[in-house]
Amino acid sequence: FIKLKPFGHNYKSTCPFHNEKTPSFSVNTNNQFYHCFGCGSSGNAITFLMKFSNLEFRAAIEYLANEAGLRVPELDNETQVDKDRYDKAYSLYDVIKNSYIYELENNNETLKYIKSRGISSDVAAMFEIGFSSADWDKGTDNHKNNPALMAELGIIAKGRSDKLYDRFRGRIMFPIINEKGACIGFGARTLSDEMPKYLNSSDSFVFKKGNELYGLYQILKQKKKPENIIVVEGYMDVIALASFNVNNSVASLGTAITKNQVQKILRHSNKITFCFDGDAAGKKAAWKALLNVITFMHKGIYVKFVFLPEGEDPDSFITKHGKLKLAEYFRGAKNLPDYFFHYMQNLHMGDDITTKANLINACQEIIETIPKSTFRSLMEDRLNKIAGINIAKVDSSQFKSLNTFKSKSNTPNKLLAMIVQQPDLIKDLSDEKEDLISLQQNDALLLEICSFIQSMDYKLTTAHIIEKYRDNDNSDFVCNLASTEILIPSKNRLAECKALLAREKSLLTQESINALLKKSKAQKLNDEER
Repeated sequence: FIKLKPFGHNYKSTCPFHNEKTPSFSVNTNNQFYHCFGCGSSGNAITFLMKFSNLEFRAAIEYLANEAGLRVPELDNETQVDKDRYDKAYSLYDVIKNSYIYELENNNETLKYIKSRGISSDVAAMFEIGFSSADWDKGTDNHKNNPALMAELGIIAKGRSDKLYDRFRGRIMFPIINEKGACIGFGARTLSDEMPKYLNSSDSFVFKKGNELYGLYQILKQKKKPENIIVVEGYMDVIALASFNVNNSVASLGTAITKNQVQKILRHSNKITFCFDGDAAGKKAAWKALLNVITFMHKGIYVKFVFLPEGEDPDSFITKHGKLKLAEYFRGAKNLPDYFFHYMQNLHMGDDITTKANLINACQEIIETIPKSTFRSLMEDRLNKIAGINIAKVDSSQFKSLNTFKSKSNTPNKLLAMIVQQPDLIKDLSDEKEDLISLQQNDALLLEICSFIQSMDYKLTTAHIIEKYRDNDNSDFVCNLASTEILIPSKNRLAECKALLAREKSLLTQESINALLKKSKAQKLNDEER
């Protein structure tokens, strides 16, 4: 796909994922891993194919298997049972979705309401909008053969005397469609003032609301690589925008946008615009979104924030004022760095030393979550200008509480980086097993990775570990560990690991002693504690 040139023990090339003149894309053949030091893109052969050729996971696996002359294994019995369970859920959701659409088409009152909200029949069809009957048990009666599955999917619920009843009644139904086009849940809006106004499917084995985005399927159906994706708060916002031919918006499902949802968006577009109400709740949602997206900013992405007048959301605003007026607000959008520093300076207003120190500390804590990159350096430069000092010369630990500083030892990360890059080290640390267990108690990820390596009966590479954490909250962190430069020859790393473990054991012992000394001032210690 790209030309690689030898560079020491590795290979180099210009990055295929961002524009550059000087090669910064590195491929490590021993670890089966690539990393771009420019945009931060990294992963294994599967990741590369998915990103470069826009393939889904299974298609990438099949391509690689074919290249290697291998057959993709058939599903084993256990996996087949699991697949059948998913297929039954998708099939049931599809039948119920169609029954809701039928209900809407035959309910003149609800059709009038939908039209009064500016939703055309074309837009209703695009989003497969339906209506649930006000009856308590119509859905239950229609699907008597699947009560257990319907209950598990949150479509029906148990009432008094264990009687089953329909969870969604007398509501407009918005099917939640995943990227493959399968219905996996519903959002529901009441026609009256009944609370809650919005109701979502509960999480199930096919639906995790923190992973899904309403409207993404409809975007991708029209354009595989949308230039920009707008993130709004509700179903009606997405539908109202589509009614005005703005067909690139998605909504989180009743929660603040999550990191998993951000990752899902970034698989399809490198530009995100968050659009929120300008009131306190909207600003709170925007800040949560910023905290979840800022850790990805090293990847060469563009993030902006649009705030509508207080009391307005995209639905109400575009309905009242039209598309052109909304476009004016989008032209005045704040980029992420501007919004970040504006928000933090408003939070810490004042010129006194204490306020300035708190501002620097708060900004640093968030900026440090960004992997080392050009973007992070520029954010640090801007903080320097705001602070009026060179913060790099200041030991940031002085701004942190003693407890936070003590508990954030770098030992687990250093050890993890070496283990991720050289998994064989685990076998040679058997004599240090107790020290490793002590350290793992304070670091769940270290325990997980060590257990994974030990459980395999074949030689693991970095690529295997990266693959384990695909689409996981720790995915970026593991990739960063894999690309961390370790200036220690491979043959000396075992000794370094042992030294790190000995140091950590000493620190943990000292922490225990300090805690007991403190306790002894307030109460008498028992024999074991003494």
